[in-house]
Amino acid sequence: DAAEAAVQGQLRPWEAELWMTMRSAASVAREMRSSLGTACLAQVYLAEDVVDEADEIADRTLQYIRRDNKAADPLLTCAIVPKLPKGGLVEVSLLCGPAAASATAPRAADGDDDDGGVVDGAA
Repeated sequence: DAAEAAVQGQLRPWEAELWMTMRSAASVAREMRSSLGTACLAQVYLAEDVVDEADEIADRTLQYIRRDNKAADPLLTCAIVPKLPKGGLVEVSLLCGPAAASATAPRAADGDDDDGGVVDGAA
């Protein structure tokens, strides 16, 4: 039972995968001078093993996005797929916009942040 596992401090496999996925996505977004809070589209791909938990997974995905921006309201889709890479249970694809200037967003040395989302040093 999921509630019992949560009380005992155990993560379900999809919870650990989603946490790692969203943590990685947040790091990539920061490098691209953005954040999860600027997501306008979140596509969640689920393995057939977690179909019964799709609503909870979608809700948890939104919670991760809204950590950066409580008002974030991306279009969120869920698709059940026959198989994910490496036998995974959850994959998330995000489309994020540019972040507002902030202390956490790195800036180009020349002050020109309009580089089409290319990380400094990348061609």
